[in-house]
Amino acid sequence: MRPFLRALEARRSDESFRALTLAAGPVWQQRYKADRTPLVLTDCGELRTVLSWIGETAIPREQLEVRVPADGLPRSEVTAAVQAVRFDRGVVVDVEQLPSARSRLRVQGRARVGLLLREDATGPLTAMAQLHRVIDVLAAVLEMN
Repeated sequence: MRPFLRALEARRSDESFRALTLAAGPVWQQRYKADRTPLVLTDCGELRTVLSWIGETAIPREQLEVRVPADGLPRSEVTAAVQAVRFDRGVVVDVEQLPSARSRLRVQGRARVGLLLREDATGPLTAMAQLHRVIDVLAAVLEMN
């Protein structure tokens, strides 16, 4: 994880990357829950924001999975959002459900989509937990500067 963060350190002065990080950070912080592996997002705008940030990093795109549950956002909208930020629609996967409390879903209008970093021992980040930590650290550092 440290080499990944060091590589991104050089981009701190890149205004477009800073803006992307500052946009993705709050989404991540608001949606992240320690009791679930995928990041559960509530609309395609949040998905585009987070994928745009990921697209600017060294994370291999094939390591990502955008999970569309049966009762979530329409697959066509999710696929369009994924392609709008230049990701291959092959990252979109249909799943039965996403972990989330039902009471929260009523507040969120039940529409949601999951984002997962597949485990990969050779990638710059090897698991979703590392991606959670990285975005948290970057968002905090950029907010302070």
